[in-house]
Amino acid sequence: MDDRSSKLILVPILAVLFVMIGYQYICPAGSTSCHFKSGEKLSGVSLLSIPYQESDEFYRDQDLEDDSPPKVPSKFNFTERDLERHVEFNIKGDDVIVFLHIQKTGGTTFGRHLVRNIRLEQPCDCKPGQKKCTCHRPGKAESWLFSRFSTGWSCGLHADWTELTNCVPVVMGKKEAQMNKRHDGTDSPDAAGDVVVALTSFQSKVIKVRVQKKADRINEDLLSEATESRGLWDSVASITGAASRSNDAEKKEDVLNIFSVASGHLYERFLRIMMLSVLRHTKTPVKFWFLKNFLSPSFKEAIPHMAEAYGFQYELVQYKWPRWLHQQTEKQRLIWGYKILFLDVLFPLAVDKIIFVDADQIVRADLKELRDLPLDGAPYGYTPFCDSRREMDGYRFWKSGYWASHLGHRKYHISALYVVDLKKFRKIAAGDRLRGQYQALSQDPNSLSNLDQDLPNNMIHQVAIKSLPQEWLWCETWCDDVSKGNAKTIDLCNNPRTKEPKLTAAARIVPEWVEYDNDIKRLLRRIQEERGHAPVQEERGHAPVQEERGHAPVQEERGHAPVQAPSGAPSPKPKQDGQRDEL
Repeated sequence: MDDRSSKLILVPILAVLFVMIGYQYICPAGSTSCHFKSGEKLSGVSLLSIPYQESDEFYRDQDLEDDSPPKVPSKFNFTERDLERHVEFNIKGDDVIVFLHIQKTGGTTFGRHLVRNIRLEQPCDCKPGQKKCTCHRPGKAESWLFSRFSTGWSCGLHADWTELTNCVPVVMGKKEAQMNKRHDGTDSPDAAGDVVVALTSFQSKVIKVRVQKKADRINEDLLSEATESRGLWDSVASITGAASRSNDAEKKEDVLNIFSVASGHLYERFLRIMMLSVLRHTKTPVKFWFLKNFLSPSFKEAIPHMAEAYGFQYELVQYKWPRWLHQQTEKQRLIWGYKILFLDVLFPLAVDKIIFVDADQIVRADLKELRDLPLDGAPYGYTPFCDSRREMDGYRFWKSGYWASHLGHRKYHISALYVVDLKKFRKIAAGDRLRGQYQALSQDPNSLSNLDQDLPNNMIHQVAIKSLPQEWLWCETWCDDVSKGNAKTIDLCNNPRTKEPKLTAAARIVPEWVEYDNDIKRLLRRIQEERGHAPVQEERGHAPVQEERGHAPVQEERGHAPVQAPSGAPSPKPKQDGQRDEL
């Protein structure tokens, strides 16, 4: 009986305690919004008249520490000047916001707002399920916010002002040093002084190295064309030792670097004649660079004997087309791609300037002149197309349509001869820019029909072209006969009107071409006789069947609009027949 009575007494006691606790929670001390304390009657007020709060909002408010600050009179006498104070914050510089989290002041809610609800150029990256967000400066892997929701409790739980003052500089310094020394894909820890890379197979290995600007170079643009200070490639050259080797080489010997490509016996024959014309008009030592990918075995076999006989240096270079870059299926377009897309990676860093000369070209001047010609800040220089032969006006596709509107007052340049300042080219990342534009335009089969020529002309507003004097390239198809006397090089352009075979045109236009050809034939014959072999095919002098019939290759005859016009620009107009100036 006693146990039963005690249980009955305990029930009302617990009920009273529950009511008191609930009352204190609803009407805390000092609150002026509780109707029970003020003695106001609840007449006319029903449960239906109380604003309904959705369950998700209710639980969200409960989850936050201080989402709804209590409505109590302020205990702090802040002046209006303090409340309306403006502080300059440079998010792109070195400024860091340090959030001092004081308990029971709404710090959790405010901290979440800092990482989630501020409109920034580069907003904080907050991933679902993670409390911390990544708040980096625009274009940098540096944090601009030091708070619970960005860096965590790096200085301890609810660190006070003194702790933060001593702790923050140390923590930020460690993070910055860690980011500067970070490298992925190596076989050594980030803090190691020497980076070890183990090559255990023939498969490519990708190494990611994180770098950062120096404190005194924060506002300097590494890719700016106006910046003439040491750039990224200069730093790489100094690290690898190529810079010192380059300086030593320049002091010892002044070398004229000539780059060219050829495919097929006919164009290898033209290539040899071009080389001899270069050597006959310069006293500067010459080094030829050839794309190994497309040369025939007979050319590779004969080139060492030519180098010994005529006294020049040569080097065969090759580069595998990247998997991520849009592939070309036609061999001729593949060659055009190699002419322009990989200039920054084909040659050693020690090569400062290089001149591309088409295989079917005859040089009549010292190319050292062209190499030393100032480019006025541009990474390369091209010769514009001639417009003096008036009977060809109907074939000048760049005078109307897309090219006329895109180029404006600028000229359309030919790719048969150009000089490249490789140091400038690499410094402004011209190769990356050209490859990016190529990747975008090459998806359309009607774009970039003359790839090596259309691409640099299309990018003329982003990668400047220095227009070389017209005398540096003369072509009978586009230039009149009067200007031929001043020509420093003669290009055997295809003529869409006459469709004259190149061999016939070469002997007619350039008298010395036959002399060069016979000279090389004698050398090749002597080489074969010494080896006891029959003369090679290129000595016979036969052009491919298509050329003998007097027709230009099919690709050149087609001629589509060179590039895809941007939105709002007029659609490119198809070119006339035979507009391509070269193979």
